[in-house]
Amino acid sequence: MLAHGILRIPVAEDRIEGFLKKAESHSMAELLLDMDQLNMTRMQRALFNRCEDVQRTLLLQLVKSNADTQYGRAHDFSSIHSIEDYRSSVPVSEWSAFEPYIDALKKGAPDILFHGTTQYFARTTGTTGIVKLIPISVDEMTVRTVVGDIRNLERGIGCGRLAELISGKYRFFTMSGTLSIEKTEAGIPIGSISGMATKIDGSSGTTRGMLAIPAMLLNYFEEGEEYFHVAMRCALYYRNIAAAAGPNPKQMENMILYAKEHAEELIEEIRTGTSAFPLPDEVKAAMKDVLVPDPERAEALRALYERDRFIPRYYWPDLVAGFFWLSGSIGVYADALRPYLPENVTFMDLGYTASEASITMTLEPETPASILLTYAGFFEFLPLDGGAPLLAHEVEVGKDYEILLTTYSGLYRYRIHDIIHVDGFRGDTPLIHFQMKAGDVANLVGEKLSGALLFETARDALADKFGVVALQVYPDPIDRRYVFYIEPDRAAEDDGSLSELVHQNMVKKIAMYCWARGMALEKPIVRLMPEGWGKRVQAEYARDKANYTQVKVPIVRDRPYTDV
Repeated sequence: MLAHGILRIPVAEDRIEGFLKKAESHSMAELLLDMDQLNMTRMQRALFNRCEDVQRTLLLQLVKSNADTQYGRAHDFSSIHSIEDYRSSVPVSEWSAFEPYIDALKKGAPDILFHGTTQYFARTTGTTGIVKLIPISVDEMTVRTVVGDIRNLERGIGCGRLAELISGKYRFFTMSGTLSIEKTEAGIPIGSISGMATKIDGSSGTTRGMLAIPAMLLNYFEEGEEYFHVAMRCALYYRNIAAAAGPNPKQMENMILYAKEHAEELIEEIRTGTSAFPLPDEVKAAMKDVLVPDPERAEALRALYERDRFIPRYYWPDLVAGFFWLSGSIGVYADALRPYLPENVTFMDLGYTASEASITMTLEPETPASILLTYAGFFEFLPLDGGAPLLAHEVEVGKDYEILLTTYSGLYRYRIHDIIHVDGFRGDTPLIHFQMKAGDVANLVGEKLSGALLFETARDALADKFGVVALQVYPDPIDRRYVFYIEPDRAAEDDGSLSELVHQNMVKKIAMYCWARGMALEKPIVRLMPEGWGKRVQAEYARDKANYTQVKVPIVRDRPYTDV
């Protein structure tokens, strides 16, 4: 199609040089936003061949524009003229270093961490369990808008379904967090970053007006039964859903299972154009298209229910794409979602995005590997075995690093405590994926095995016995063995073989496990958990967290599980 042809046209070298020259005094996102969607995508692809130049130019422009802020003056930004100067003036920092500045931003003070005032606070929870408010600047809002527009196009191209996704004929099943649930004393809204992203994506570009689930539902209904019911009441009304998206594939599976369990009630509501839950006026307005009687759709859904086919494979036959996190402790649940969906559905990773920054964009299907967005922030990479931080173009394929962020929202050399893996390069820009939060590692005798690796190894070992609904591992320091807590997807009993199957697959797949066995690590133990255990674990980790949908439940536990 025409878009593919235009995107294959290379950007002239003088245009790239002109872009980088302008970027010395303007944010790159601002320059990209002045282009139409196809040309901003072409320029993004061209910038992948200029990683070092892009990162240097972005950093120096960002430092220059924020030199007269409170943080900039404290760290002598006006004297910074190189990456080396920046590293000398600004230390690698934890969240505590920014908290005094955040307090001022919450009160509406300008020119604190960045030029201007805060537009939004993204509520998130760090590895310490402390709820943090991440400031979002005007420039960061521009970055998110640009990334959202390009990402929509690249997703359609990557999964081979661009024509369907931009045709305007289909709806999108999108799970987001709250848009804004409160405000600071200065009236600045607070919410989840996925809610803000949904608002941006849903009000511009290819997804305008096509969301099957109104984004504001979580402002009125808590995660769980109420939200599941009202969201599925909306989504089931539509037959023409082409794509599903959300950070957590497990969350979509939970919603599907809820709809199956409450099918008769949902079908009756669609037949009569009603809702079982009282709806605030704003929600009624957002749901006006589905709050009308549709006996024909209800009858079609009832026929599927009576044939035990009440899953998306049958009630959304046009579904062709799924966009979820495919890496880390959440990505391991993606395979469990596939049987519920049509056979031809293509999965693409959402891209590595944190509340603090847009970090990567996925270009290829069925892989968590995605390309670093070098125009969205300045990134450094700490080798896990020690040494000075590396620049993006200096990392090595196959290695893991801790990522440091410098953002348009005033986080400078910030340790987000995420470990990334380098998968390759496009041009001189790295392809990476989120590996795990620092700490989601089993290490009894020096083996350092990631939770995601342990999950995959155990799941594959037991695939002939049952599917895995939920899994956690406790490295027992007393008995020097791994305890695998597993909820199976069907009734199962342990005849004594499960632990041996897991052990044998670990021997086959994990060289460091074999080494650890030589260091007196005992064979693992499998403990089957009852139905519903995984939901209880999710609730345990989500307690007091900012956004249930994005909670990353670690695979590796720091204590044994006793509440059976």
